[in-house]
Amino acid sequence: MVGSAAQATRPGRLRSASSFTATVWTGIALVCLALAASLGWSSWQARERVLDAASHQVENLASVLRGHTARTFGEIDLLLRLAAEEHAAARGASRSSLVKAALSDGSRLVALRTLDPRSGRLIDGERADAAALERLDAAALQAHVGIAANELRVGDPVLDREHGTWIIGVSRRIRDAGRGLDVIVVAAVDARVMRDVYERVDVGPGGAVTLFNANGVVLARRPNGENRIGQRFDRLPLFQAPYAAQQSGIYTTGSATIDGKPRIVAFRRLGEFPLVLSAALALDDVLAPWWRDTLSSLSLLPVAVAILVGFGALLDREARRRSQAEAQATQKSAVLEATLENMDQGIMMIDADLKVQVHNSRALELLDLPADLLAGRPHFHDVTRHQFDTGDFENADEAFRKWVEAGGIALAHQCYERERPNGRVLEIRTVPLETGGAVRTYTDVTARKQAERRIEHMARHDALTGLANRVLFRERLEGALGRCADRGETAAVLCLDLDQFKAVNDTLGHSVGDVLLKEVAARIVEAVRARDIVARLGGDEFAILQVGLGEPEAAAALAARLVEALGRSFMVDGQLINVGTSIGIALAPADGLDPDLLLKNADLALYKAKADGRGTFRFFESAMDKEVQNRRALELDMREAMAAGEFELHYQPLLDLARDRIVGFEALVRWNHPSRGTISPGIFIPVAEDTGLIVPLGEWVLREACAEAARWPADVRVSVNVSAVQFRQRNLVQLVMSALASSGLAPGRLELEITESVLMQESEASVRILHQLRALGVRIAMDDFGTGYSSLSYLRRFPFDKIKIDRSFVKELSANPESTAIVRAIVSLGRSLGISTTAEGVETHEQLEIVRAEGCTEIQGYLLSPPRPARDAVPLLFRQHRSAVA
Repeated sequence: MVGSAAQATRPGRLRSASSFTATVWTGIALVCLALAASLGWSSWQARERVLDAASHQVENLASVLRGHTARTFGEIDLLLRLAAEEHAAARGASRSSLVKAALSDGSRLVALRTLDPRSGRLIDGERADAAALERLDAAALQAHVGIAANELRVGDPVLDREHGTWIIGVSRRIRDAGRGLDVIVVAAVDARVMRDVYERVDVGPGGAVTLFNANGVVLARRPNGENRIGQRFDRLPLFQAPYAAQQSGIYTTGSATIDGKPRIVAFRRLGEFPLVLSAALALDDVLAPWWRDTLSSLSLLPVAVAILVGFGALLDREARRRSQAEAQATQKSAVLEATLENMDQGIMMIDADLKVQVHNSRALELLDLPADLLAGRPHFHDVTRHQFDTGDFENADEAFRKWVEAGGIALAHQCYERERPNGRVLEIRTVPLETGGAVRTYTDVTARKQAERRIEHMARHDALTGLANRVLFRERLEGALGRCADRGETAAVLCLDLDQFKAVNDTLGHSVGDVLLKEVAARIVEAVRARDIVARLGGDEFAILQVGLGEPEAAAALAARLVEALGRSFMVDGQLINVGTSIGIALAPADGLDPDLLLKNADLALYKAKADGRGTFRFFESAMDKEVQNRRALELDMREAMAAGEFELHYQPLLDLARDRIVGFEALVRWNHPSRGTISPGIFIPVAEDTGLIVPLGEWVLREACAEAARWPADVRVSVNVSAVQFRQRNLVQLVMSALASSGLAPGRLELEITESVLMQESEASVRILHQLRALGVRIAMDDFGTGYSSLSYLRRFPFDKIKIDRSFVKELSANPESTAIVRAIVSLGRSLGISTTAEGVETHEQLEIVRAEGCTEIQGYLLSPPRPARDAVPLLFRQHRSAVA
C-alpha cells in the first residue's frame, strides 16, 4: 500500500541472480564435501588398521608374559611341594640343597615356612621380620580354611617394613592321610621377582603390564609398581562380566583403567594359578602416528577449499554487482511499507499536483475511506469529495466546510483538530516537502481529549457528589458579582453544614458518611432552581449561589425548604439517620461584592444559626463579625485557661427530704478569668462543646471531683455532668474507671448526670455505654427531665437511678398549676419505676413545701446553698440542715 514504491521492484531479476549464486555455491559446497568425505574415509580405514596391529601386538605380549609368569610361579610351587616332602620325610632334618639354594641371597624368595593348619603354629621356617611373615602366615591359614587340600593360593602383598619391599605370600596345603601329613607351606616371595621382568618389556610411554591375584589386588606392575602394589581393582572390566568368565580376552576402554588412561587391554588368566595378567597399550601412543598422517592429509583440505571458494567468489561478485541496485530498492520499499503500516498515525504523501502517491491503512481506518478510492493514486479533491458525500463534515462550521470545498489542503505547515460525526477527534498536520507536495498525518487524539475533559471536570467538581467545588463556585460567584455591579442584579450566597455529621462518621463509618453526603447533595439540588449553583466546599459544608434574586424573601424561602428537606430522616444501608442543617445567608450587593467577603459573611451567619440552636437559618448582620471574634477570643482564652489552672469546681448540696440531711454534692465547673472575672458556664460550656475542649475539661472535672469526694464521709456521693461530646469519644468507661482507681472513690458514690441529647444522638451506642457504667456500680441520673420529646421512652430503655426535674417547672410551681401537675406526674412516674426524684432550682420555702408535699425525694437549689468551693461546701455536712431550710 506504499504507492508506486512497491511496484518499482523487479523480482524476476532478483530471483535470477539469487538462483545463479545459489547454484555456484551449491556446487562448491558439494565438491568440498566430497573432498572431506574422501579424506575422512581414508583416515578412518588407516585408524582401523593401526588399532588392529596394536591389538595383535598387545595380545602377543600378554601371551609371552603369561608363559614367563606361569614358569616363575611353577618354580615357587615346586619349592612348596619339595618343602612339604622334606618335612614329611625328615621331620625336622636339614633342608635339601635345592631349598637352600632357593633361599640364597641372590634369590627373590624371602622365606619358606611350614605351618600346622589346625593350630597355626610355625613348624619350620625363618623368623626374620616376624611381623610381615606372621601376616603372611595368618592370610595363608585363612585362605585354606574350608577348601580342598593341595590347592594353591596367592595372597595380598604385605609390606616388609625392615627392607621396604613388598612380599607376596604363595601357599599350598598338602595333606596325606597315609603318612599322617597335613601342613600348609608358605613361600614369601619378593614382589620384584615379576616387576624386574615387566620393566624390560616395551609397551610404550603410556603402556602398562599388571599382575593381579584372584581378588583383583595388584601384585606387580609397570609403571609405578611400588605405588599400585597392594591396591584392589576388582571393578576393572576384566573382573566384570563378560570378561570375568573368560580365560583370555582383549578390550578397549576409556577411563576404566588403574590410572584412567584410555588403553587397549589384553588379559590372560593363569589357569593353574589364581592369577590374572594384563598387558595394555595406551591409545594415545598407538594413534600418535595415525594422527600425524591424518593432520598432514587434512592440511591439504583448506587449500583446496580456499581455491574453490576463491573461484566461487569471482563468479558471485559479478552476480551480486548486477543485482545490488534491485536489492537496495527492494529493501527500501519493504522498510518504508513496514514503517507506514506499523505507524499509529494515518499518513498520506501528496505530490505537487495534489495526487495521493502514498498512504497507509491507518489513514483509511481513521477517515473511514474505502481502499479502492486510493488504489489508483487519486487527486486529493476526490478524497474530500467522498468525505462530503458521506457526511463527514456535517458537524463542522460553515467556514471550515467552505475551506474544504475549496481544496481542504495547503502545501504549507498547518495543524488543526477536527471532531468527526462518530465522536473521534483527529489531529491533522500538514508538513510541506522541499521537492514539492506535502506529508499529511492523521493522529487519533480522542483518548487525550477525553482525559483533558475529565481532568478539567475534576478540577472544578467534587469527586464524591459531582457538585461544583470551591474553584468552580468561586468562578461563578465572581461572574455573578460582576453582573451585580454592572447591571444592578442581586444574588445570595447560602452556606450550610450538617448537624451531627461527625457523629455519623464516628459511629457508622466514613463509607456511610459518604453515602449520606451524596443523598444530601441530591436533596439540595432538588430544592434549588436549575440556574442556581450548588457546591460542596469540603467535608459536610455546602454552598448555594442564588442568581437573579428578586427579594431577600426568596433566599429565606430556599433556606426554609432546605431546613425542611434535610431535616427529614435519611435511610442509608438500612439505617435511619437524622442530621439536620444550619444555614447562613449573605446578600449581594448589600453584604458585599467581594467573593471572599461574601463567603465570609455567609459563614458568620451560619455560625450564628448554629449558636442559636441549629436546625435554622440566619441572615448576615454586621454585629455578627464582632460576636464571632469574641467567641474565638473566648476559645483561645479557654485553651490557655486549661494550662494555667483557671478552672475550679464548686459544689452544690443535695438534701434528702425524708431524712432532712445532705446526701451529696453536684460538682459544677467555674472559670475565673484573670481579666474578665468570673465567666458564666452558660457562655463557655457551649463554646467548649463546639470546639471539642469539653473533652479535656470534662476529664479534669471528673478526676478532680472524684479526688475531692474521696475525702468526704463514706455516705456522701458526688454528681458530675457528662456531655454528649464526651460520649462520642468511646473511652468514657475507661476514663471513669481510671478516675475511680486513682482517687480511691467507691463506684457507688459517683453519680453521672446526662441529658436527653446524649441518647438522642446515638441511642444504641449510648445505652450500651450506660449499661457498662452501671455494671461498674456507678449511679446514672437523667438531668433536665421533662424538657425533651422522648424522655419517657428513654426511661423504658434504661433503668436510671434518679430523675432530676428541670428547674423551669420548679420555678413556676406557685404560679402555674400545670407545672405542679407536671411535677406530680414525674414524681409518680419515678415512684412507680423505683427511681428517686430531685427537684432542681428550689429557691423559696413555698417551692420546698410543694415538692415535699408531692413526694420528691431530694431537693437542690439556692434555698439550701449556692454552689461553693469545696472548702466552704464541706462544712455544710456538719450543720443542722433543717434550720437551713426552715
